[in-house]
Amino acid sequence: NFWNDEEAERGKEWWITEENHQKLLAYLKEANAYEEFSVAAEKLRADGRLGGRVLEAGAGTCWSAALWSRVPEIVRVDAVELSWHRISTLASPTIKALDGDPKKINRIFGSFTDIRRPDATYDIISMAAAFHHCEDPVGLIAELDRCLTRDGVIVLLGERPVGAAMIARRFAASLVKRGKLHLSFSSLFAPVPEIGDHYYRPKDYVRLFSAAGFDVEFLPIRQPNCAIVATRSDKRT
Repeated sequence: NFWNDEEAERGKEWWITEENHQKLLAYLKEANAYEEFSVAAEKLRADGRLGGRVLEAGAGTCWSAALWSRVPEIVRVDAVELSWHRISTLASPTIKALDGDPKKINRIFGSFTDIRRPDATYDIISMAAAFHHCEDPVGLIAELDRCLTRDGVIVLLGERPVGAAMIARRFAASLVKRGKLHLSFSSLFAPVPEIGDHYYRPKDYVRLFSAAGFDVEFLPIRQPNCAIVATRSDKRT
C-alpha cells in the first residue's frame, strides 16, 4: 500500500540517514512540528498530566516518539507503525538526530486501529499527522479510549482543521473547475484514497470525541497548525 512503498518515499523530507539528519531538523522546524509538540507538552505539564507511559499511534519514523522520550517524567514510549521501512529503517537515525532516548522507545510493527495492549495501559496517547488518515475515526477513538488510563489524555499533532478561508478557496476552485456549485462540505472535501487523507472542521473533531465522552481543546499556535488535546469529560460515567 501507499505507506509501504519504500521507493515512493525516498524523496520525502523525513527520509534521512545519520549523514543527512539536518534535513529532518529543518523540515520539523519549517512544519512547526516542534512548536506543536512543545505547546501540547506544556499544556499537559500545567494540567499535571505529563508523565507515565506513552503510546505513539501511527508513529511513522518516530520523530514524535523521540521527543516524548526526552521528557524526564515519561518512562516508556510504545511506537506503533504499519509502515515497515519507517519503523525498522528510518526510526533509529531519526531518534538519534532528535536526541531521543532509545532505551525508552519500544518500536512495534502494527496498526493503530488494533492496539494489542491491555485496557488502561497508557497515560498519554499521541498521534502525529496520523488521525486524519484513519478511515474509521469512531472505531479508532474507541480503541484509544480502551487503552487509556482513567485520567489519561489524547494528543493530536499535525492536524489541519478546515476553516472558513479554506472552504472559500475550495468553493471558488470547484466553481471554476466544474462550472457548478458544490455546497456540501463532503463534496468539497472528499477523502483522498491514494494517501488516505480525510478532512475535518473543528466542530467535526468535537463531535467525534464528545460522542466518546471526551472534551476537546484546540491549543493556540500559528495557523494552519493545530495541536488538539482530548480529555475525558467530567460528565462521563
